[in-house]
Amino acid sequence: MPFSLISTEDRQSLPNGIEDAYPLTRLQLGMIFHSEYAPSTAVYHDVMSYFVQAPLNIQILHSAIKEIIARHPVLRTSISLNQFSQSLQLVHSQVTIDLPVDDISSFLLDEQEKIIATWIEQDKKSPFVWDKTPLLRFHLHQRSGNTFNLTLSCHHAILDGWSVATLMTELLQQYLFLLGEKVLPLKKAPSITFRDYVALEQAALKS
Repeated sequence: MPFSLISTEDRQSLPNGIEDAYPLTRLQLGMIFHSEYAPSTAVYHDVMSYFVQAPLNIQILHSAIKEIIARHPVLRTSISLNQFSQSLQLVHSQVTIDLPVDDISSFLLDEQEKIIATWIEQDKKSPFVWDKTPLLRFHLHQRSGNTFNLTLSCHHAILDGWSVATLMTELLQQYLFLLGEKVLPLKKAPSITFRDYVALEQAALKS
């Protein structure tokens, strides 16, 4: 049940708009420690940029991103390190996510690559704020009318490699579906979420 992994005192201290809260895993705590210990290295700040060949409709793509964010609690999570009796991750009911766009279609291909590479290095210098949602962001570089780079920037504490692959698959599938392409809509959201993994780890630690 929501909030079943935290104390009554912590639950009563939660801000409005929180639909669940639970401890961080040991692995998450380790990643955050290293991020705080060496902030200038951008350790565990992951940036993945995908070259996509498809019709570009920025409004529909933004809508697809919002649907995916609403679909997965971990994408609506912030981290509170010292406001409660233990470090907690808070799942927000609603999260606002932007989709900034850079139109680089007037540049040659090699110049486009350099622009995107430079942007990625700059993004790594903008660390995530633990208690601000979301702990991921998207950026769009428009290359032409039907090619673009969609870049996902996130902290590794909320997404691992397989999760990123699943996220991008769902996102592009939903985008194409909303465009009217012949692809299937997304199935129901997974019944097992990250909180279930946290619960299993908590039970193991107490055993």
